[in-house]
Amino acid sequence: MTTIPSWQSLTLLALLLLGTRFLARLLWQQRPALQPAGAALCFAPDRRNMAALLGLLALLIIALIVALLLGDTIDTVDARIRDAVRVLHSDAFVWLFLAITTLGDSKVLAAVTLSTAASLWFASCRLTAARLALSALGSAATVYAMKYSISRARPEFEHFASASSPSFPSSHSSGAVAVYGFILCLVIHQFPQQSRMRFEIAFWGMALILMLCASRIILGVHFASDVLAGFMIGSFWLLTSHAVSRD
Repeated sequence: MTTIPSWQSLTLLALLLLGTRFLARLLWQQRPALQPAGAALCFAPDRRNMAALLGLLALLIIALIVALLLGDTIDTVDARIRDAVRVLHSDAFVWLFLAITTLGDSKVLAAVTLSTAASLWFASCRLTAARLALSALGSAATVYAMKYSISRARPEFEHFASASSPSFPSSHSSGAVAVYGFILCLVIHQFPQQSRMRFEIAFWGMALILMLCASRIILGVHFASDVLAGFMIGSFWLLTSHAVSRD
């Protein structure tokens, strides 16, 4: 399969981001209830809605695990997506996503979590610090329990990437949502609900989280279903952390 030139892949990425931002901005201005998903988590939905969201995520995670273990459909879809993204393996595009994916490394996530939690603790936001720890640790524990109980083999690595733990689910994806999603919520909560700055931070923060998740597929170290599962696990623990009473 022919690799498309770097300038084309980078241009397509830029157009995708700008086009999505344009549509998101229209929704933000016209329908406040449809603000970007990352921002919506910060508005503390009531307990009934929160329980429904958590229950739905849990069911989706279980359904994905069952589909992976009992059938070939997930493997077939994963293989086709893996083949499709090979057209993006030009040097500059790969370098960009290699840089992005380092933000999801376990050491980086641990450092970000510890430094942010410590800052919150010493700022007398101790419950918020505890909620961040719950989101990060709950996500990590769930992911690694699943990794070693399911023991899915990694895809065959490309020459520019490697990894050692089992493939399913993606710890980079879960950590990105659980840690960076939590911090994103804290930051945008400091701005008025309909302010331009709140929108920009929410959109570009979510875009970075999604690109970090996508980097694991683009670099060939995870299957798409691994990343989807990691994203849902991170979202589950992020929501769980927001179900705890606020400071």
